[in-house]
Amino acid sequence: MSSLSWPVVRLERPPDDEVDRLLQKYGRIRRRFVDWDRRDRDEPEEPPCDGEVVLLVRDAEGRLAMVQHREGSKDFLLPTGRIQPGEGVEEAALREALEETGCHVAIDEVPALHRIRIRFRDAEWERWFFLVLCRVLAAEDGHRDTDEIEAVKFVHLPGEMPIEWAQWEWPMWVLKDASLLHPHSFLLGKASTD
Repeated sequence: MSSLSWPVVRLERPPDDEVDRLLQKYGRIRRRFVDWDRRDRDEPEEPPCDGEVVLLVRDAEGRLAMVQHREGSKDFLLPTGRIQPGEGVEEAALREALEETGCHVAIDEVPALHRIRIRFRDAEWERWFFLVLCRVLAAEDGHRDTDEIEAVKFVHLPGEMPIEWAQWEWPMWVLKDASLLHPHSFLLGKASTD
């Protein structure tokens, strides 16, 4: 039986009119369906949201922003954030970019939507992740949420990309779907291990 046949208990996505508005504004949005098996974990206790944004924030040199969280993994990851109920995708992206990177950004494109089905030990969710391509307008580190974010750095792709990303499909799909990474470019560059 396909994992896509799991019944969805909790669906986290924006209203149809918000999705339609994004399609009108940005045109075609690439879609990817992903299944994550998290049956070794209980369902997290977090309030419902309208999906999540994955921020692909580039500076003037074309480097990509990565953040290190204070809690959990100390790996550098792409900034992400939940879309609060009633909040638009672009509004969430602008807010989260400032909170996580300390940067005011302009949104250039919403190139892809990843519909991720997550199966926990005791529940199943489907959360929509919108990939949002942004460019830095101004950096104001005083606005970064230092309670959540330990550090921010900008990296060149693929040369400074964390080597762990090559071992996990999803970050690679994000970069490919945003046209930031050639399908074989990881093999051409030297990856960072930090």
